[in-house]
Amino acid sequence: MFNIPANYKIGSNGKRLNLKTFTSADLKAGEKKRLRENLKRVTLTHQISGEAIPSLINEEYNCAVILFLDIQLADIKHAAFVGRVIQNLIKPYCVLRFYDAAQQALCFAHKRLSKTETSEIVVEELVVTKHHPLALDFTDLKNRANKRDLYLEAMTKAYLCENDRIFMKARALFDSKVWFDGRQTLNLLRDLKTLEALKADKSRAVMAQDKVALNKQIKEQINLLKTNYL
Repeated sequence: MFNIPANYKIGSNGKRLNLKTFTSADLKAGEKKRLRENLKRVTLTHQISGEAIPSLINEEYNCAVILFLDIQLADIKHAAFVGRVIQNLIKPYCVLRFYDAAQQALCFAHKRLSKTETSEIVVEELVVTKHHPLALDFTDLKNRANKRDLYLEAMTKAYLCENDRIFMKARALFDSKVWFDGRQTLNLLRDLKTLEALKADKSRAVMAQDKVALNKQIKEQINLLKTNYL
């Protein structure tokens, strides 16, 4: 993400974090080895705090800060794995920027408080891009009602930038009023993911009747997106 206001920046070069914070995660032996081999550096670069953008704290969410971490990997192909691990370890909403010698990618996670253990979080949605979406600019985010809604807008727009071919009117969604409603933004993300999954299922389908059924579901999902968000 670009053009994050300077007042949210951590020092001049950020704050480097101890890798043991992440590599000591409760993982299977093979996963822990994979994490240690690929995680090279973690730096906290920005932190959105204070109430210029209000916090959202209730029975479901505890969103008082948004963290931005730069994470160096040995190979960015492991970004989805590392992102899933770190997003489950860090309770606040955070934007992870992965990079290796040649590429960059972003990772977002929508989190809520656990209904059984209020001190724990549950990751409900994860978005990991394959590239850094160059169009994702902090100054273009419209929903400043609270930090969660701002984060959901950034997360969904990152997904759209990466997957704009899934839905033929994807670009028109950037001008939609959906961004001013956090719950609708989350619904949009989930509906886009459903469409992506249906198209993936169709590409793997072998039987003609399966392809026909999936085509019908795809058309229904496209109509739902047009009706609800455009």
